[in-house]
Amino acid sequence: EDLFAHLLGEQLEDHIYQRDPVAVRPGDVVLDVGGHLGTFTRIALRQGARLVVAFEPEPVNRSCFQRTFQSEIAEKRVVLVEAAAWSEPGELKFTIWPDNSAGASSVLTHPGSSVAVPAVTIDDTVDRLGLERVDFIKLDIEGAERHALRGARRTLARFGPRVVACVYHLFDDPLVVPQRILEARPSYQKFTTWSQAYFY
Repeated sequence: EDLFAHLLGEQLEDHIYQRDPVAVRPGDVVLDVGGHLGTFTRIALRQGARLVVAFEPEPVNRSCFQRTFQSEIAEKRVVLVEAAAWSEPGELKFTIWPDNSAGASSVLTHPGSSVAVPAVTIDDTVDRLGLERVDFIKLDIEGAERHALRGARRTLARFGPRVVACVYHLFDDPLVVPQRILEARPSYQKFTTWSQAYFY
C-alpha cells in the first residue's frame, strides 16, 4: 500500500488525530509534533488554525515540508522547527527507515542509516517563538512521545491545550504517555483508542 495514501486515509477518513472534543478549531495555535510531510499541518490550516508550529527533524521530510508550505511559511502561518522534540535540548541519533519516511526515530531501531539531528524542548520553542497560547498539540513521533512530553510540562500546565498522543509505538506507551500528560496537568479529562490518547 502507498504510504501517503495510507496516511491520508488515517487522517481524513479515520480521523486518528481528532475526536471531538479534541479537535482543531478556528483561530487555534497548533503544535504538529512529528510534522512529516505536512498532512496534519494542512488539515489544521483548513480547519482554521491561525498558526501551526511543526517539528520535523528528518532532513528529506523537512525539505519536502518547506517546499509544500513555502507560502504559508512566508506568511508566518506555519513555522517549521527543524529539530526533534525531546526532554532537553541537544543532539539525537536518528535512525532513517529506508522504506518508510514516517518511520524515522530516535527511540525505535530499524535497519537503515542514522543521522545526528538537533533536539529542542516544546517549552523552549514556545518561549522562543513568544507564543501567548497553545490550543492543540498532536504528537506522533515514533516512540519519543514520552520524552517530548517531559519537555512540554510548562506548556501543558500553563495553556491546557487539547492533546492527542500516539500510544502504540512502545509496549508501555498506554501507561507512560498519559502519565506524563497528567503529571503536568492533573485536571485533564481523557479518552483513548487502541492507538491514541486524547486529552481536553
